[in-house]
This record gives sequence, C-alpha cells and structure tokens, in this order.
Amino acid sequence: MSVKNIDRLKKVMRSHLCNRCGTCVGLSEGRIVFTDRTGDYRPVVQSEIPDALADTLWEACPGKHFDFPRYRSVFYGQTPNFHEFIGPFYQIGIGYAHNSETRLRAASGGIISAILIWLLQKNLIDGAVVLNMSEQEPWLTQAVIATTAEEILAAAQSKYIISSVNELLPEMQAFKGRLAYVGLPGQVHQTFNKTLVMCAFDFVVLGNVKMCHAVPMGFNIAVSPRIAVLVVCFPVFH
Repeated sequence: MSVKNIDRLKKVMRSHLCNRCGTCVGLSEGRIVFTDRTGDYRPVVQSEIPDALADTLWEACPGKHFDFPRYRSVFYGQTPNFHEFIGPFYQIGIGYAHNSETRLRAASGGIISAILIWLLQKNLIDGAVVLNMSEQEPWLTQAVIATTAEEILAAAQSKYIISSVNELLPEMQAFKGRLAYVGLPGQVHQTFNKTLVMCAFDFVVLGNVKMCHAVPMGFNIAVSPRIAVLVVCFPVFH
C-alpha cells in the first residue's frame, strides 16, 4: 500500500524539516493547529483530513524539499551575476528610509517599512501582511494585515522567535483588495504555477504571481493583481 500524503506531512511535522511556517495550519480548514506555542511549537493534526486536502497540504509544505535548480532557472535564468554564498543577483546595494520616523522605529534602515508605506500611499496595495507581537501573549508573534502606515510601523523591527505567518492564509483569502506579503524564505517558498507559487499560498484563490526582477537591498519583490511578495533573503532558521 502506498504512503499517503497525510502520512508524509506528519513525518515532516515531527522532524526538523518543519519550520513552523503555518502553511498547513492556514490551509487545513481548522484541522491542524499549533497546540504548544511556548514549547515545541509544532503543527498537530486534530481531526481527519480528506485525501484531496492532504494532497494540497503536502504540495504546499515547504519543509519537504527545495528544488534549487528549478527555482533558479524560473526566477533567475537570465541573471548576469552569481556569488557562491548568496546565489544569482542583478545588483547589490545599500540604503535606508528617508523618513526619519520610519528609520528610527524600524530596523536595518527601515527599507521594508518604507516600501510598504510607499505602496499604500500610491494606492498600489490595500494592505500588507506583516509580523507583529501578540497583544494577548506579548512573548509570541502574530501575523496581521496592516492597512495603515501606523500599523506597518507598529510591526517594524526583527522578531527573533518562531513565526508562523502563513496561518493568516484564510484572512488573506477573504481580504478585499491587493496585499503585500512580508515573510521569511521558508514561508515564502513554494509557488509558481497554478497550485502554489513561490510561497505556500493557494494561488487557485490568490491568483498568478509574476516575478519582478527588482532586488532592493536583500529582498525579492513579486507582484500580481492581488499580491506583492517581499522576501527577506538572508537565511533564518527557527
């Protein structure tokens, strides 16, 4: 008897391959949850998962593998430069937010915050998925959809603890408008065709993503009619 995808998924959940991205939780329709956020912080299957949904979750899981040659050819096939440590790139530069408040309240120059605020001001997006700290449990992170500059700045700076941004997938699906998404490489991972493109989203719902080859100080930007993706490119491990 062949191994089912739900069994494969459970094996990843129990292993060090699981990066707690929250994708399976967000897409599971409440069947998978994080039961111990202050402990092992692993997704746990709470109820039976239909085979079709298990197939989607397995396809979405960024922990099972990463096809470096494929993704490089798709996104960076024509990139003129390559470095053995950081991979292909067009140009490397440094910068910071011109707005003094943004720079003061943010980290690493405030570029992500500045870009998101600029996108809002130019009406290019209606909201941004960002990582904040939980109001109820301030020692834990919480992904939110920010719709104002103040909400973006409230989520500024790095969080050096586990984050499961993709739990927010149902809210993203229900959001009326265009979204920007900020995530770590393991969260913004798997998506490039109809099913899941460059990150762990159900793009049957969120639409096709076309890559824009802009690399402002360590971020890749992907844009589509519904979603822009800002991906922090340095490796972060939970």
